[in-house]
Amino acid sequence: EIKIVDIKMQSDQHDSAVESLKRYLKIGQMTLDTVEKQGTPPMVGQARLDLWQIQDSLADALSKQKETRAEAAQEYEKALDTGLEVLKSDKSSSNQQRLESEMEARGRMAVLLGRDEEARELYEKYVKSVVDQAVRHNDTSAVGTGNTRDSVVEEARLAGNVSTADAPDIASAYHTLARFDQLHGNPSDAILDYSKERDWWLRSIPSNTQAQSAAANADVTIAELKSAERAPDAEEFYRQADQAAARIIPHIRGLLENPKLENPYPLWRDLSYVYQVEAQAHQGLGDIPQSKQALADALSAAEKALGVAREDFARENKTLRRRRLVSALGNLSWIELLNNRPQDASKNAREALSRDNSQVWIRGNLAHAELL
Repeated sequence: EIKIVDIKMQSDQHDSAVESLKRYLKIGQMTLDTVEKQGTPPMVGQARLDLWQIQDSLADALSKQKETRAEAAQEYEKALDTGLEVLKSDKSSSNQQRLESEMEARGRMAVLLGRDEEARELYEKYVKSVVDQAVRHNDTSAVGTGNTRDSVVEEARLAGNVSTADAPDIASAYHTLARFDQLHGNPSDAILDYSKERDWWLRSIPSNTQAQSAAANADVTIAELKSAERAPDAEEFYRQADQAAARIIPHIRGLLENPKLENPYPLWRDLSYVYQVEAQAHQGLGDIPQSKQALADALSAAEKALGVAREDFARENKTLRRRRLVSALGNLSWIELLNNRPQDASKNAREALSRDNSQVWIRGNLAHAELL
């Protein structure tokens, strides 16, 4: 039944999907109430897990529309409460990841509703949860202090208890917090968060091109924040980002030449990101011609990524491939803006939104394109 709701959401039948989920929610709550009185512990656990999935789906559906975001925040809160109850008896990684996703979504709703202090608390809680879960994978006796702005010593201790496979999750969580601080006028906190994001990306698997690209992007973002603050070491971070891009670009291009490569999309996507980093670094260092060339290279890579995404989607219309196509269209529209091609940017942003109108960042691309 949840799959039917997903189909309705993809078909823009938002109101029908919400009505269905609210009906399922009543059934789920009644079922849980009944088995808590008459059922066995496994039956109670399953009923609570089912209810949690419905609450999560309802909150996601409500979050798609501006007029229902306040209600979405309330439903995320209820889902978090249910999720915490589920984790008391089932601490599986999938349940933990769902809870973390809800924390991040709840924080996002708080931002959209203008509740900044509440959002900050939720994002910091989200980061701590991700860190603690990663540490537990290796050492059940070691958890974070609860302060996302811990000392260097504490960070080093945590790093020793986190596997390279879990490091990207922590990096992504710090990125979420960093973006919040950056957008809400807290540059010093944002710089610290981006620094931690970069360090955790670099602790991940060295061959992970997405991780290396993200680390370089963190460097150039730190440089821009420091430059805005007129910090004397801003140039140092621009150079770090430039050097990282110079290492990563030939590595990715080498991987793309592999005749046995099955799915080139992630590599073309990452290559477009790294060229953007290179462009920002050259601009920060005052080399405008090289910056323009890097933007042109980013555009070419993004077009290649979109081509692959279209081919994949044409072969099989699945949710993951649809999301990939939307992301590729959105990324290309942004790079077209950077290359002063607003008409192309508008066209690709509109196509992306016609496939998924919930992508706020692509709406931003479209707004910029229309202004230009």
